[in-house]
Amino acid sequence: MAENLLSVREVAEKRGVTVWRIHQLIKAGTLQAEKYGNQYLIKTKDADALPIHGKAGRPKKDNGIEANKVKK
Repeated sequence: MAENLLSVREVAEKRGVTVWRIHQLIKAGTLQAEKYGNQYLIKTKDADALPIHGKAGRPKKDNGIEANKVKK
């Protein structure tokens, strides 16, 4: 029984992260993948179960009216 396999690029696009991040997760053992030739293939069920927590980087500042006031 053949399972649906996805490339690293397909998983990255599906999960909204970079290809580099998917490679990091594979290397860390967080994401199971099998190497065929020079590329990794990931089972669809493993890609769907991958925990991705929001976007990377610093949270945006609260740009409400109070934050924009200039002190005199």
